[in-house]
Amino acid sequence: MVLKFLRNLFHPVGEKPRTWSDSSRQHESTPANPDLADGWVNKGLTLAGVERFEEALEAYDRALEINPDSALASYNKGVSLSALERQEDALASYERAVELSPDLAIAWHAEGVALAGMSRIVEALAAFETAVEIDPDYAEAWYNKGVALDGLGRHDEAKLAHQRFQQIDTTRAAP
Repeated sequence: MVLKFLRNLFHPVGEKPRTWSDSSRQHESTPANPDLADGWVNKGLTLAGVERFEEALEAYDRALEINPDSALASYNKGVSLSALERQEDALASYERAVELSPDLAIAWHAEGVALAGMSRIVEALAAFETAVEIDPDYAEAWYNKGVALDGLGRHDEAKLAHQRFQQIDTTRAAP
């Protein structure tokens, strides 16, 4: 059986420009205050928004040099690494993000997706469960929890998770 996880439903977290086209010059420049990690995170978000993921990684790395305890820089670095299909590295970034900010549900979900992509379903399930404990209305985490449960042969529990997904997100159908 092939497990179909929702993979691309997590996104960068931070302050984005009003539209990505508004940022056309932002990705060309250094942040207004290059000594602040948040400026580099925002630059990374802008670059990721125009799919310049390698450059976004450089910005997140700069942010982490300034503030090694930035959960958002770690999480967003993971998103760019995932987009570049560097799942082991992405997983390390997500793990760092949840270490720094254990209540960041989106990072737990992303960690679960990375683990699932490596066929580490039991660990992925634990990450999805943590995400929904933190944010009981996190539809994608419920969906992926259900997929993981299905993959582990726990079909009745999977059905309940997918029902919860549909209660939250009425625009998409569960499997």
